[in-house]
This record gives sequence, C-alpha cells and structure tokens, in this order.
Amino acid sequence: MSWVDKELSLAALTGAVTGVAVMIPIVGDGAWSWVGLFIPAFIGALVGLIVGSSAVAGGRCALRTSHTWPARTVCCWKHRFAACSALAVTLLVIGVFMAAVTASGAPVRDAAGFPTSLIVLAVIAAVTYVFSYLLAPPRPPRPRKNLCFITIRPPNRGGDQ
Repeated sequence: MSWVDKELSLAALTGAVTGVAVMIPIVGDGAWSWVGLFIPAFIGALVGLIVGSSAVAGGRCALRTSHTWPARTVCCWKHRFAACSALAVTLLVIGVFMAAVTASGAPVRDAAGFPTSLIVLAVIAAVTYVFSYLLAPPRPPRPRKNLCFITIRPPNRGGDQ
C-alpha cells in the first residue's frame, strides 16, 4: 500500500468519523434514528476524500522539491512532506470558507470575538500535518543527476552502426 492509498484511506475514515461525531448529539436527542448516521458518515467520507486528495497533491509537490532541493535527514524530509500537505489542505479549506462567506453575503461575526472558522482551520491543518508526517514515505527519492529529458549522445566513431 503506497502513501497515496494510506493518505486517502485515512482521510476518508477521519471524515466519516467526524461526520458521525457531529451528528451524535442530534441522534441522542431522538430527532433522528441511529440509522441516520450512515448519511453523515457517507458525506464525511466524501469530504475526507476531497481533503485527502488535496493532501496528496501537496505530498506530490514535496516529492518534486526533493529532486532539486534534497533533504539532509529523514526528519527534515518528513517535516517538509507534512508542511506541503498541510499547506495544500489549508489553502483548500480557506477557499471553501471564503466561498461560504461570500455566498452568504454576511460577514462572519462570533459573539466570543474570535472567529470559530479560524479554530476549525487550525485544527484541520494540525491534523493534516500529523497524519502526513506519520504517513510520509520513509525517505525522499534520490535526486536525478540529469534533469534534462533529452540525452545527446556523441556519434559512434567505432564503425559499427
């Protein structure tokens, strides 16, 4: 199982668990039946796959940077991988939050003075960072010596053609 498969599986599982956890107070009050938890789990898994795909895109960006800027240690490599993945997910979530605020037409005002959306963004970024750090490939791929895709060979002067 590659890191991409692990990342997407864990993202879908985390999304499904989060969807169920959000709905448990409503089910506990008797407003829904326990069977109604399948819908939030399914929607949470889909959202988890979208977020996981963004994390995979960030991880692929980290893999590309390792060719031109190799990491000194495995720890540095894992931190770079996690940072790229968390940045990609954070940008995706910021875009979704901005679209939601723009579509509603009203500014976000919380009574506590600190926007709840920033807390949610920080939690999502932290969870993504930890998961990406744990699921990062054990070491970066070795840098390529020749970044040119066309190899020019000298003419064969030995006579056998």
